[in-house]
Amino acid sequence: MPVAQAANLLRVAAKRLWARIDDYIKDARTEDDMSDVRHVGIDETNVKRGHEYITVAHDLDAKRLLFACPGRDHETAEAFASDLVAHGGNPDMVEHVFMDMSASYTKGVGKLLPQAAIRFGRFHVAALAVEAMDAVRREEMRGNPVAVREALGDTDKKVLKGLMWGTRKNLVGWSLKATFRPTVRCGNSA
Repeated sequence: MPVAQAANLLRVAAKRLWARIDDYIKDARTEDDMSDVRHVGIDETNVKRGHEYITVAHDLDAKRLLFACPGRDHETAEAFASDLVAHGGNPDMVEHVFMDMSASYTKGVGKLLPQAAIRFGRFHVAALAVEAMDAVRREEMRGNPVAVREALGDTDKKVLKGLMWGTRKNLVGWSLKATFRPTVRCGNSA
């Protein structure tokens, strides 16, 4: 719930409620112990509409927020590593970092969490794979559209559109017929 709404319900000024929240956050942060952090998730999120981002780091084992700060560059990873040390954590003890494929995060994590294995989120890997397949599909259509149409056995625009959207479906729903629609011969099967 937004603080302004909570302040209205409590019949206090929003500034007063924010001051109380800040006090509680400061108290909680002084008692925060990060000595057992081994698996970290780092990602950015949009603060407002537009291009204002914050970076968040989570302890994936304890399912808790460890750190948040404005920005989404390698300096945010540096700030997280400093905060980890300030709260009793050891950067050398972090075993895995799960994050998106941001070059700036990779740079910061590689430099400051040297023992951590970097794992990329499957959403980001899948998005790159779909983008690469889409580029190949477009290039084949530009290079030799007649051969593509002959291989598909149909010149219907729905078939060509099906090639683009078929791989973007949920894997559970994939089938050769649903993905490519026309009769495609694979090996000896019809």
